[in-house]
Amino acid sequence: MVVAEQATAAMQPGLDAEQSARAALQGELDAERQAHAAARARQEAGQRQIEALERQLGELRTQFSTELERTREQVAVAQERASATERRALRQKGEQAVADLRTELAAVQARAQEGLRAELGFPRFIGQICIGILCRWVFSL
Repeated sequence: MVVAEQATAAMQPGLDAEQSARAALQGELDAERQAHAAARARQEAGQRQIEALERQLGELRTQFSTELERTREQVAVAQERASATERRALRQKGEQAVADLRTELAAVQARAQEGLRAELGFPRFIGQICIGILCRWVFSL
């Protein structure tokens, strides 16, 4: 038995070295597993953040599209108002021009009536009839 004990004692340092090496490798393996788990957790967190940012980007695009459409509608309404205002101003200007022309026509009629009566010596109502016929003829043109 002494020989077996001696053989065991001789192998013991090698076994101890193997166990130390195995323990060291096991420690390194555990450290690598932890590092891998941490990297995977960071990768999953990053992926969740990317997904959240993509959802937020989609919402912002929708909001932008809505605001753009609303702004386009407001521009269209503003353009229509400006166009209506311009048409109204032109119509008022035209109406004023017509009123001025009517005033001028009435003055011309009055002068013509007075001149006709003076030249022809017609009574006043006959001159008015002639001027009325003349006016109807001018307005029918």
